[in-house]
Amino acid sequence: MASSALCRRSPRPHRAWGESSPLSSCSGSAARLTAPAAARGRATQRARHGAAAGGDGDPIVSTAWLAANLEDVSILDARGRVDTAEVAPGAEKSNYVACYDDYLEGHIPGAVFWDWTRDGVDRSQQVPVQLEGDADTFHALLEAKGVGTDRPVVVYDAGDGMFAARVWWSLLYHGHPSPRVLEGGWEQWKAEGRGSELYEPCTLKLSSATTFDAALARPRPEVRVTAEELAALLPPGGAAAGGGGGSGGGSGGGGAGAGGAAVVVVDTRNAEQYSGQVRRGPRGGRVPGALPLPRRELLDPATGRLLPRPRARALLEGRLGIGLGGGGGGGGGEGGSGSGEGGSSEGPGGSGEGAGGEGARVVAYCNGGVAACTLALALQREGYRNWAVYDGSWNEWGAREELPVEAGGGGQAGGGGQSGGGGGQSGGGGLSER
Repeated sequence: MASSALCRRSPRPHRAWGESSPLSSCSGSAARLTAPAAARGRATQRARHGAAAGGDGDPIVSTAWLAANLEDVSILDARGRVDTAEVAPGAEKSNYVACYDDYLEGHIPGAVFWDWTRDGVDRSQQVPVQLEGDADTFHALLEAKGVGTDRPVVVYDAGDGMFAARVWWSLLYHGHPSPRVLEGGWEQWKAEGRGSELYEPCTLKLSSATTFDAALARPRPEVRVTAEELAALLPPGGAAAGGGGGSGGGSGGGGAGAGGAAVVVVDTRNAEQYSGQVRRGPRGGRVPGALPLPRRELLDPATGRLLPRPRARALLEGRLGIGLGGGGGGGGGEGGSGSGEGGSSEGPGGSGEGAGGEGARVVAYCNGGVAACTLALALQREGYRNWAVYDGSWNEWGAREELPVEAGGGGQAGGGGQSGGGGGQSGGGGLSER
């Protein structure tokens, strides 16, 4: 990605989500919806989000759609980066950065900043950036950000969608009826000459005027797995789908996943990390039997965005061996977008089936549970519902000696693992396979 898309370091500490901004004017007030008013509006809200059973919308919207619907959505700016540096031969360390200064220098009108390193993060966990599991705490945060259940919420980042997909996944897990990701993010919005603003919305006004109605929330705990749950999914001997992770990687296409397995574990890191040649943490390697599908292969090198849907579908079916059928998640329109308020972003239904009526359970991981969300977003867009993200990912698995590890091999079928440029250099790239 071009350097203009990267955020800069700043000595200014980012404020906690409950603190007021010195750039905001908090004069005036807005009343929270009363309970009767909220109840009267629920039918309208359900219709807006497509909350009827079977509702299904594209999780991605275009800049044109957002520009036409700015007044009818909540917007979160989730720009960030991951810096990496070599600390020893074959060993790296990473630093997680939220691009708050870039937000202050310009953002989509009405957008509120989401610090992906702190907001919605369970800070009691030893593993970094783990999702806050308490629904009440997360819903209170959403209200403070001006995100309620009365309208869709659109998340964007610099452009390639990695951090936006992570926030989308968090919103899905905690039951927001209609989370969306902006295709092309800030860079696309800016390149098209669309409006921007510098000031930050007042958090006091936002929180007082916003209600996250638990009656409309639809929690989806099935989109997240723990280390213990993933370990239990692995068959005896540790081989999941596709066996020992050589260069072949998940061909063979039957609806039960590669090799007919009921579970397909997918490693979305780069080839060097997959093979164990490069590690971040005490151990290198991968979850036994995991298939390699680097996140970068899901992106179009020409645009830095998710592959067009026909190409994405072919890649997912061929590499993971899952059946996606001929459908997808909603009427995408141009660039795979255009769903907006017309449908819900239904989470996995727990049925064990994809759009084609057949499919394994796909569990994606990376280094910290962020890059893996891009695979989740791609599957969701194609109508595949039986997926989950291993939140702790290699930050946790690689540090726990009692969990099995496999190393070696590491070639990716198709050879595109590093297309579009590889971040990973300290202070450069900023988009390493998180």
